[in-house]
Amino acid sequence: MKKNITFEDYNDKYFREISKIINDNWHYNELASPKTAEILSFSYLYSCLSKQTFTKVALIDDLPIGIIVANNKNKFNFNLLYKLKLIKNIFLLAISSEGRKVSKIFGNVDNIDNNLLTNLDKDYPAELVFFAVDPKFKGLGIGQSLFFKAIEYFKFNSINSFYLFTDTTCNFGFYEHYGMIRKGSFDETLITDKGKRKISFYIYDIDL
Repeated sequence: MKKNITFEDYNDKYFREISKIINDNWHYNELASPKTAEILSFSYLYSCLSKQTFTKVALIDDLPIGIIVANNKNKFNFNLLYKLKLIKNIFLLAISSEGRKVSKIFGNVDNIDNNLLTNLDKDYPAELVFFAVDPKFKGLGIGQSLFFKAIEYFKFNSINSFYLFTDTTCNFGFYEHYGMIRKGSFDETLITDKGKRKISFYIYDIDL
């Protein structure tokens, strides 16, 4: 039976389901205990929402199965509520030993991303902040539809280029398939209580 897929702007009622999608895609449970992994996914989603100017959620029967978040840097957007919720979750991570360890890891990831962008020495007008599809629903063209909706948003707002960060835990080949160019990379080994994980971090861009 054909799935009835719809697309809507983000609503907070979808928050927990989308945070689960984050956990499933980025395998936070492989880095930390379930509770800490949940807080990590909450923190990441609040961080993305706090700087978004465009979000679109894919749904099947009102169930979120994918999301894309973009930031047009020419439009000011400051969401105090999401910022405060992000601070709360960062605090929850800081009060446990495990939380502090994984926070340090993701702080290092942020530094890697910032260095990759700085090394390009280019002033981009926009960023594709976050893009994920529930692994159970991949292969239905949902990712393609969400990606094109972000492209439409950029073009409507006269954005001529944008960038994104990704890594080898994601399907980075998707971006290459749609014409994005890898502009930089950095290899790192993440060490947690659950072991080591080697990851390559990438930055991609495209001219529209």
